Amino acid sequence: MESESPPRIFFALGNPGRRYEQTRHNFGRLVLKRLLERWKLKLRRAAGPWSEAWFEVAGRAVLLAEPRTYMNRVGAAAVALLEHHALRPDALVALYDDIDLPFGSLRLRKHGGAAGHRGMLSLLGALGTEEVARLRLGIGGLPIAGEVADFVLEEFSSEERSTADAVSERAADALECVAARGRDTAMNLVNSAPPPDGHTD
Repeated sequence: MESESPPRIFFALGNPGRRYEQTRHNFGRLVLKRLLERWKLKLRRAAGPWSEAWFEVAGRAVLLAEPRTYMNRVGAAAVALLEHHALRPDALVALYDDIDLPFGSLRLRKHGGAAGHRGMLSLLGALGTEEVARLRLGIGGLPIAGEVADFVLEEFSSEERSTADAVSERAADALECVAARGRDTAMNLVNSAPPPDGHTD
């Protein structure tokens, strides 16, 4: 069991604007949207470059937040958010797409590097630590000879949409578990689930 924990901030990486709303790079925001729908909440503009909504799960405060900056500047928004609420980086759980995981996979970790993800490079660089929890949402499947930047900024195909919706539901379940029972319990549940098609990360 985890010791008494700070408020959980589910921080969804992505790009603002309708142009990017349904793209693979905004998978984290799609998961956050699913939680907002479940909890009947709406994000409100905050005092800095992010939007937020507070909720309570099992007596624990939870803050849903997304930056209003582009992906490569999310670190600045995270620093401002934490300073505004007088919280430490260990309150964060970053939600983001991961091209190195098979599409449909979820992985919950307490820390780690950025693995080339521009949003995580910005976040970890701005915070000055890799001790940031994250829920990685697999989008693996880059076409042969394809460009990563083009791939992640495309919308999910019609064939992928049902899987993306199902993953968003599972991810929302995982985050509710984080909020109610802590990261360790949620990690055991999420990371022990078999990956799609027998893949491993």
